[in-house]
Amino acid sequence: MINNIESIKEIYGRVVYSHAIQEQAVQRLMKKIKFFKVTQVTLLSITSVGVVSAFSDALNPILKHNPNLNIVINTITLIITLLATGLSIYDFSSSNDDDLNAHKTASFQLLVLRDKLLLLLIDQKDGLLGDVAIIQQRDELISKLNDVYENAPKTIYTDFKKARKALKDTEDYTFDPGEIERLLPHTLRNSQ
Repeated sequence: MINNIESIKEIYGRVVYSHAIQEQAVQRLMKKIKFFKVTQVTLLSITSVGVVSAFSDALNPILKHNPNLNIVINTITLIITLLATGLSIYDFSSSNDDDLNAHKTASFQLLVLRDKLLLLLIDQKDGLLGDVAIIQQRDELISKLNDVYENAPKTIYTDFKKARKALKDTEDYTFDPGEIERLLPHTLRNSQ
């Protein structure tokens, strides 16, 4: 049974990493989506509100004497308009929002499985489950885990590096001594 418990611990560790990687993918996509939305709104505002044309009207006396400057301003306006249109097309045709939701779903499913694996290890350590029950629950969890992995969206190496840093350096998903006790209601705290 020792080998089974060690394999469950190893699976638990992989699920902790997988969950952290999916969380990093969520953060990466949220930043990407926000950047494109802000840029798109900014460019559309500049062109649709007429900021560029108002600017060129203000410079009209100067533009009369320097026709090349008028060409430059019109070219800049055209470029901004094309960028705004390009971002709108990209936003319309991209799957960023779908990818974000898929990473969120995978992250949540991995979180649930992580907690179930942890509880299985605790129940085994406390002697609440027999060997057959442990093996049965392990196999059920592995089957569910395989389904999650099969349907989870792909991540990139940067997501892995950030997840590893979060887990190792900043010790995400860990608590300082006494921190958990402070989060519990007074009636559930260990008396010390």
